[in-house]
Amino acid sequence: MLLAACRTVWGLEWRVSNDDREAIRRDRLVKNELAFRDYNNRRVEIEQQAVAVDGVEDEPVPFVCECGSADCIGALLVTVDQYEAGHSTPNRFVVKAGHVYPDVEFVAEQHEHYWVVEKHPGEMPLH
Repeated sequence: MLLAACRTVWGLEWRVSNDDREAIRRDRLVKNELAFRDYNNRRVEIEQQAVAVDGVEDEPVPFVCECGSADCIGALLVTVDQYEAGHSTPNRFVVKAGHVYPDVEFVAEQHEHYWVVEKHPGEMPLH
């Protein structure tokens, strides 16, 4: 059974099926995760520059949780090497323990202070 929600915008009525709503939610999750990862990648560059100057490696660095929740402001303390290892493939994200959306991803690795989740096939955007 396909249910639809109606919404009126500027005098026009739009119908969005539950399937469409679910696709929109999934897309939003992935976009949030990619935005958090982009931020963290910039952080990696800064940390690598600091190591080049200071020579200090393997210190835990605060990264933002890359879960799909736009409301999550959780921080994880991991080394740059741990962060980079967590992204061994493009469909992996580093998240706080328990920050998983099982309908779109599964836990690939569990560590004491963070988890690595991997998207199910077909959940990552093609571009």
